[in-house]
Amino acid sequence: MKQNKITILDINKEMFETKLNNIDANKISETIEKASSYIVDGEELILSSNEIKYNNKKTEINSYDNIALILEKLGAKKIKSKEFKKTLYNLDNVKISFESWPLIPRFASLEGNEEEVRNIFQKLNMTNRTTTYGINDIYEEIYGIDLEDIKNLRF
Repeated sequence: MKQNKITILDINKEMFETKLNNIDANKISETIEKASSYIVDGEELILSSNEIKYNNKKTEINSYDNIALILEKLGAKKIKSKEFKKTLYNLDNVKISFESWPLIPRFASLEGNEEEVRNIFQKLNMTNRTTTYGINDIYEEIYGIDLEDIKNLRF
């Protein structure tokens, strides 16, 4: 089955959560996700809430804050950081994430096989504008915000 992801823009949180409850979506988690980029030995290291990416290798972590502190004590230079709020749901093998990012309206993403995503979208009865863009393109293409100019993207 072909995988599909659709992003629903300009979401009203209360209305969306009510619709998810009405279709019996299971709330999995509610988190504040963080990511930072550092320069280590001339190479970029990306630290996210659950992993480090460096030299084309990924390593899972369990404490963003502890790893960030270690990197800074070792002299790694932080060049960018961002955070966003994410609530994750699941229904019929579709991952539904509701996200709040700084500077732009809230949005939701549905991810799973094409038919199941289409079915959930229809069940939600959403009339909002949709896109298949990733987060960087949502900022740039839809809202005209160049993330390269923002070094600290936080609430």
